[in-house]
Amino acid sequence: IKLYAKSPVKITLVMNKVSLNSVMQQASGNRATASGAISGEIPVTITREGLVTIQKGGLTTTDSGNIS
Repeated sequence: IKLYAKSPVKITLVMNKVSLNSVMQQASGNRATASGAISGEIPVTITREGLVTIQKGGLTTTDSGNIS
């Protein structure tokens, strides 16, 4: 992302019933599987230099599930 503003860009990633299996597959390189879903918000700041900072946010499960 090319940033031209002097101020950092602040965004909030909002998830609503995202498949936990999709997240686990991406995070583990397809080595872990999961069932269930997660929802929540994750605040992110991106500086002009490209530094990405994840702020305090929250994710909760929306369905029961398992990780294996």
